[in-house]
Amino acid sequence: MNFSMLFSLILAYGVLFINGWTDAPNSIATAVSTRAISFKRASALCACFNFLGVLIAYFISTSIAEFVFSLGKLDKYTSLGISVVFFTMILFGIISWCFGLPSSESHAMISGLAGASFAVCGDTEGIKKVGYVFVFMIFSCVLALISGYFSRLIFRWDLPYKKLQILSCSLTSFMHGWQGGLKFIGIIAFLLGIEISSTKAPLLLMLSVATILAFGALLGGKRIISSMGENIVKLRHISAFSSDIGTYLALLICSLLGMPVSTGNIKCLAIMGVGLYEKQPINKKTAIKLFVSFIAVFPICFLISYLIMKLFLLKN
Repeated sequence: MNFSMLFSLILAYGVLFINGWTDAPNSIATAVSTRAISFKRASALCACFNFLGVLIAYFISTSIAEFVFSLGKLDKYTSLGISVVFFTMILFGIISWCFGLPSSESHAMISGLAGASFAVCGDTEGIKKVGYVFVFMIFSCVLALISGYFSRLIFRWDLPYKKLQILSCSLTSFMHGWQGGLKFIGIIAFLLGIEISSTKAPLLLMLSVATILAFGALLGGKRIISSMGENIVKLRHISAFSSDIGTYLALLICSLLGMPVSTGNIKCLAIMGVGLYEKQPINKKTAIKLFVSFIAVFPICFLISYLIMKLFLLKN
């Protein structure tokens, strides 16, 4: 392993940590904001189930990892291109965190990888696949809105929803590990030249991704929880539980279909779906900011990655 590859690998795990830090808190946002569980305990729970999500999901389906793996067309500039992608992800993640918005580092990864590949060899196939991911995002958001609405419609009985929120936030944390973990397995496998197969699992790669993602989740930020769990609609225990179940179902369907989607996007729309059922006023200002962040990640990260990669290529 040469120095450039080692540097890219270290950067990869740094970005993975940021994903656990800024994206994983979406999984526990509703449970913490409704005080069903303390932030520290919820973070520990989130870390455990993100870890399990990575390991278990890998043996169910590797299609998400394979999708990310297929985006890379960097020829002899693999290490450089991957470093550019991770730098783009870090930059976008920090900007999002500063505004207290749930960022999708996975969408930043996909757009950035396509941008770097286009800069190296004019690969338009990557642009098409980013278009597919944008369609997946729209589909997942509509699915989450419907899932959140009907989850709240179904859960109308007198149940201990405060306690049940511990179960529901565990399920959403598991699905974040499934989605986020497999995307990072895909790009790290591409960097290292490791073939992805459910019958031949790179155990060390899976364990390392699961561990770093879980550690980031353990130290996750409260600012994301504030935006997600408190500023969209007013949540009670029953509505928070319903939104978690709606999130889980939407993520599960998309994951089984092999769609790389964002936990944060889906969680937001599931909460809105619950709000629509309860005829609650949705905070339009927050909703607009969230939708802008959902869409902006694609062109911004593609362009940043493309321009940086082109700059390096011109110098060489």
